Amino acid sequence: MDMVNREGNLPYDTLFSGPPALTECILDFGRVFRGNQKTLQQIIANTTKQPMIWLADAGESRWVMLEPDHGVLQPGGRQAIRVTADTSVLEVGEYSVTLTFSSEGDETSMRRNTISKVKVEESPMQPQPSTPLPL
Repeated sequence: MDMVNREGNLPYDTLFSGPPALTECILDFGRVFRGNQKTLQQIIANTTKQPMIWLADAGESRWVMLEPDHGVLQPGGRQAIRVTADTSVLEVGEYSVTLTFSSEGDETSMRRNTISKVKVEESPMQPQPSTPLPL
């Protein structure tokens, strides 16, 4: 029988270990000017009655950073993860990456994915100073 963790409305599985619970299915950074960084937060939660070793992975992506990218959560524990999009390594355009959050327990290994996306735009041109006309 599943119950709900009142603190974060996350399911609390009383019998089985399972995948880590994530608060966001999609992390949308929106529009970010090229060369800038933007950070969002993902919460990972252990919804089981067993300690959980968790790992986060962005695959081959060089534009997204996870901090921290691993840890141990006690039963019912939660961990905030900073997910940063660094557009200095990207050209103008739209990008997405699948972030994988996996857990390892005594008997099982589970994973849960979330999508991160960003739209990189060129910085608006700085207004050119007007040159005074000669008199």
